Amino acid sequence: SNTDSILHIDDKQDPFTKVIENEVHILRHLLDHTNVQDIWKAVDVLIQADQILIAGHRVSHAAAYWFSYTLSSLRENVSLCSPTGDFYEKFCNLTNKSALVVFSFPRYANETLKVAECAKEQGVCLISVTDRLLSPVGRISDISLTTEENAETGTNSIASVISLLDLVIAGIHQKDAKRIYTHQQKLERLYSSYEVFNE
Repeated sequence: SNTDSILHIDDKQDPFTKVIENEVHILRHLLDHTNVQDIWKAVDVLIQADQILIAGHRVSHAAAYWFSYTLSSLRENVSLCSPTGDFYEKFCNLTNKSALVVFSFPRYANETLKVAECAKEQGVCLISVTDRLLSPVGRISDISLTTEENAETGTNSIASVISLLDLVIAGIHQKDAKRIYTHQQKLERLYSSYEVFNE
């Protein structure tokens, strides 16, 4: 009927449906075999590292902040580089058992590539969270976790980045449950002593 075709046309132009369908496409892709293998590799590195330094500049800083906050609730020795720049001071404390996680999405910030190159030159394990394997940091990383390979979007969604990180966190939970439990007990004692949360 005439009404149906009008509704159908509107549906095609609905920006929200388009966004959701694109998210679903990206999320399905996260479970591709190679992605899952790389996620497990990253999980192992993040469990074994003596220290983890996380960096993301400009648009990528929000995801870097979220990941560092969440990872800090699971283990000790996680630090986040300030967006105003203290990378070299923090990097100086790392050892060859440490890991650097860099977040880099278009438009790629030069600072992020510089810190990634520094990790490579100094022999620190480099994990990148980026939109494609051939992004500037993706090319030089030991492990690349990608969110939007083959997704023709033109924009990068933080939702899919957080979903990817949720998978990493779930893997760490599964493999390192005992240490996480101990760490979280310590945290909870501090939270209640200092009334951190309004409960």
